[in-house]
Amino acid sequence: MATLEINGKRVEVDDSFLTLSPEEQQSTVDEIAAQMGIVEQPSEEPEGGFMAGAKDVAKSIGAGIPSGIASVADLPAMVGQLGQAGVIKAYEMITGERPPAEFIRGLQPELPLGINLTKPYARMAAEKVAPDVMGFEPETRLGKYAKTGTEFTTGAALTGGMGSAVRYGLLPGLASEAAGQMTEGKAAEPYARTAAALGTALLAGPRSAVYTRGAGADELEMANRLSRAGVKPTAGQLADSPNLMRAEGTSGPTGKQIEDFTKAALRTAGNTTDKLATAPVLRRTQNTITKGMNDILKDVDVPITTNLGQRTLSVADDYFAGSAGGQIPPALRRINDSLLDVATQPGGASSIPAATLRKWRTTAGAYTSSPQEMTREAAHALRELIDDASEAALSSLGRADDIEKLGVLRNQYRNFLTIADASTKGGRQGARGILTPERVSSAATRTVGKTNRATGKGTDLTELSNDALAMIGAAPTTAPGAFRNVAIAGGGAGAGATVGSLLGGLPGAMIGAGVGATTPLMVQGLTRNPTVQNLLTNPSALTQSAPVLPGLLSQ
Repeated sequence: MATLEINGKRVEVDDSFLTLSPEEQQSTVDEIAAQMGIVEQPSEEPEGGFMAGAKDVAKSIGAGIPSGIASVADLPAMVGQLGQAGVIKAYEMITGERPPAEFIRGLQPELPLGINLTKPYARMAAEKVAPDVMGFEPETRLGKYAKTGTEFTTGAALTGGMGSAVRYGLLPGLASEAAGQMTEGKAAEPYARTAAALGTALLAGPRSAVYTRGAGADELEMANRLSRAGVKPTAGQLADSPNLMRAEGTSGPTGKQIEDFTKAALRTAGNTTDKLATAPVLRRTQNTITKGMNDILKDVDVPITTNLGQRTLSVADDYFAGSAGGQIPPALRRINDSLLDVATQPGGASSIPAATLRKWRTTAGAYTSSPQEMTREAAHALRELIDDASEAALSSLGRADDIEKLGVLRNQYRNFLTIADASTKGGRQGARGILTPERVSSAATRTVGKTNRATGKGTDLTELSNDALAMIGAAPTTAPGAFRNVAIAGGGAGAGATVGSLLGGLPGAMIGAGVGATTPLMVQGLTRNPTVQNLLTNPSALTQSAPVLPGLLSQ
């Protein structure tokens, strides 16, 4: 017996095979291969190796360019064809029959001179002029990628400019071809090509930093301010939609939002490096602010003026006179009395030393977060009086730059007081330096006063906390009908188990429970996807992807 190898398979033949002529041997081999179903495996590359493959790619690119140009010129016709195909498909689904010829002709409107809006005249003309180029079909896999990618790129560049060529052309084209090759010859191929191209175009599109829909004008303004501060609300939070927030899992702030909010709050106090408002961080922040203020005011004595005396009398009248004044701490009363002495007695001191002002400023600042509203208000009034008098002294000295710096530091210090107050009210979270919109908002109310907080006269941190409270603050935990949201979400496992048990007994129930329990997580992942969020809050993302249409519709 002799052994032959035919296309990689070993076959035993009679020794007489060796006595046959070469022609007879080849004929015998072909006959055996045909009988055994052994066929020659086609090569991925055409004959000729690398050079032939490179030539195929070059021809593919050469065919893709005019094809892309024709797709742009025929875009209205391709849209018309798509609409026509959709109507025909709907007719077939409703009636179960193919539409009559008269009905189809009615879907092909003609203009004067016999122009049909659904005919691709540009492609028809190009095929007549250069049939070999327009009709070229790549022989290699790489050539197919090259042709499709070039066609998409050309169409995107012509409709959206060169900036769209890669984002809405090359990348969607390559993705479309990859999906087409994976599903080649199957009914799903055209759908796979379309989904891959469109999905890639949406993923590659830029993320808008501005919210344009999903709420009223005031809410959009708050959301955009919050976003500029580095805290991004979700589409559900923006729309205040319980159903969408439930799908996103954002009935309360996400961990990322709380982290971003804490960093944003610290930035308002001049701290641009830390992420948590822990005790050491707050000490460093306070020291930085007070050092900056002391450096500016270390040699500034405040002159005694009529305005200072009048304002001191007004503060004394508002907070220290009558029965209510008896509740004010002695330290604040001593500051007020000292100011009254120097500011209202003729022939007294001509100015207040800088060291004395620094001591008064620190003492008053300590009481601005007092739990007693009257004490807080009095401390704020004294602190503001001292700071305004210091600024007036700087102005008289011509130190305009220092006045601006001092104004920034004063604002940062008020924000620091708010943060420090909020950090002591949060239990475990506060001790770890985590700030929430609710706690900061309450602290801001205590620090700047209810009236200032309500009328928007607080600091930038007051505005930040208000925006965050409105956008990402915790939503009610009870849904309409008095069902708790957690119960609604947890019902998925039970529902899945019930359906699974009906279909497959105990194993089905276990599988159904698992599917029901994980479905909310999968939905949450989908709805929180940046591309989905971008589409929900900025529908212009769809129109931005329009340059992908020529390549998409020509597939």
